[in-house]
Amino acid sequence: DSLYFFKVGSLYVSGEQHKIIATDVELKPRGDKQEFESKLSSRKDMFHLTFPKITLGSINWWSMINHEKFIAKEADITNGIFYVYLDKSLPAAPFKLNNFPQQILMDIPVPVLVTKLALQSLNLSFEEFNPDSKKSANIFFDNVNGTANNISNVPSEIKKAKYLTLNAEGLFMHKVPITGKFRL
Repeated sequence: DSLYFFKVGSLYVSGEQHKIIATDVELKPRGDKQEFESKLSSRKDMFHLTFPKITLGSINWWSMINHEKFIAKEADITNGIFYVYLDKSLPAAPFKLNNFPQQILMDIPVPVLVTKLALQSLNLSFEEFNPDSKKSANIFFDNVNGTANNISNVPSEIKKAKYLTLNAEGLFMHKVPITGKFRL
């Protein structure tokens, strides 16, 4: 959709260790908030994701090459930043049913299975502009550590483990300890 740049600083692949390490991974909007919104006809979240290091381990090369499936038993994301911005002055977009994480995962054309994803020291923030007050408000989750299990769009794997689970803890608004458990 030409709204984002995607970059990877370096990619290390080890066949013997069944591992891929990507550094300086970034999904960045093309331009600032105003430039991003000028390309939209309705409200849409703007994402800016920065991950200094992503490690994928125990990769099943055979499945990747022969069955066109991406299978990794473990993954690790460390010290990432996840920023989301929404301008509510734009017209509301039509309600979209398939807009939740597990539904988006199901739309990926390649079968994916990540058994366990470890999240370490992530910082998440959400900013929303309110046209009535003409101000933005922010919500922050800092130093988020947790584990996501059963990340998959493979029907046979979903039958084995029906839910993607996420257990995490961190700081809400820079100060308040918070713990969350989700089943998607």
